Amino acid sequence: MLGTAEIEAARQRLKGALYETPCPYSQTLSEMSGVRCFVKLENLQMTGSFKERGAANLLLQLGPAERARGVAAASAGNHGLAVAFHAARLGIGAVIVMPEWAPLIKVTSSRRYGAEVILEGANYDDAYARACAGSRSSTPSTTSVSSPVKARSASSSSSSAPTWTRSWFRSAAVG
Repeated sequence: MLGTAEIEAARQRLKGALYETPCPYSQTLSEMSGVRCFVKLENLQMTGSFKERGAANLLLQLGPAERARGVAAASAGNHGLAVAFHAARLGIGAVIVMPEWAPLIKVTSSRRYGAEVILEGANYDDAYARACAGSRSSTPSTTSVSSPVKARSASSSSSSAPTWTRSWFRSAAVG
């Protein structure tokens, strides 16, 4: 469980890296639910998703050697796009492994940001397995990002291979 200090540290790291999205009151949702509802407009981020928060937070925590090796991620779309965008912004190489059915807009946008996109498998689990297999075959260090704020490299390999990330979360709704 993340504590207040870790959340505040992430908030400070992300200043200037993301658009501070508004959180307006929704009359319609409030009436429908019977409670006051406010909606955080994360669709206004550069990649159209809240996934940028986790991706940028992790990338900003990488050391110089990890940045030089680059990063890789398994994603069905938004997470990979966010990694590609922020990796490009920070000058970090990125490999994104996506299922073969990944939306074309996510694939082309990730490539436009400079990421190498590998299409692998019929589902997210196949892409995830390929990302993990890639990390073993090229012996890079492995970064577990199940907790984006606490994520760090598990080893400091001197290899020039990328730091492979397993997944932000274990489902296709990653972030």
